[in-house]
Amino acid sequence: MSLQEKYLERMMLVLRELSRRPLSRIELQARFLQQCDSPSAFEATFMFLVRNGRIQKGGPEHRSPYTITERGHKLLTGLS
Repeated sequence: MSLQEKYLERMMLVLRELSRRPLSRIELQARFLQQCDSPSAFEATFMFLVRNGRIQKGGPEHRSPYTITERGHKLLTGLS
């Protein structure tokens, strides 16, 4: 598997989980680590998706869950 395919697979994993229901960052990380054993890979993937407007925090509270955005849904559809 190429490096690019790994990145796309990791993005799909995060987006798929959030398309099911909003999750806190900790819940999302726990689900990610069940399939990929790298906390740094989660951090890089998560921050990339936030910075590019694919996922967003559901509210201003510290523990608000993250949700997938319309841009995130489009990317998930394109990757599937």
